[in-house]
Amino acid sequence: MDAKELVGCRDECDRSVASSCAVLAARLSEGKDAPHDLPGALRAWERACDAGDALACVSASRMWAQGHGAPASREKQVERLTKACELGDATSCMVAGRALAKGSGVPADAAAARRMFEHACGGGVEQGCDALDLDAGT
Repeated sequence: MDAKELVGCRDECDRSVASSCAVLAARLSEGKDAPHDLPGALRAWERACDAGDALACVSASRMWAQGHGAPASREKQVERLTKACELGDATSCMVAGRALAKGSGVPADAAAARRMFEHACGGGVEQGCDALDLDAGT
C-alpha cells in the first residue's frame, strides 16, 4: 500500500467504512506502510467496530486488554466483546459472559452473563452451553 492509498483508506475510515478502518488499523498496529501508531490503530479498530465489523471489535478488545494505544481497561474490553457478540461472534459472547459472571473488571451482572452464554451456546460454543447448565443447577 503506497502513501496515496493509505490517505484514501484514512478518508474512507473517516466516513466510517468498516473495511477501510480495519485495513488502516492493521497497518498502524504493525507499522507497515504507515508509522507505528497504536493510539491511531485503536481509534480505527473502534471506528470499524462501531461500523459493524465484529472482528474489529475483537481487535479493539485485545488492545484495551493489553493497554495498547490507551491505558488498559477491562471495562472497555468487555464493552467491545459485547458489541462483537451482538454482531455474531459467539466466542466473544463467551468471554464477555465469563467477565460479567465473575465481575472481573466490570460489575457482576448474572442476567447479562446469562444472555452472553445463551448467545455463545446458540453460536456453537460448547462452553456457553456448559455455563448455562451450571447456572441452571444452582
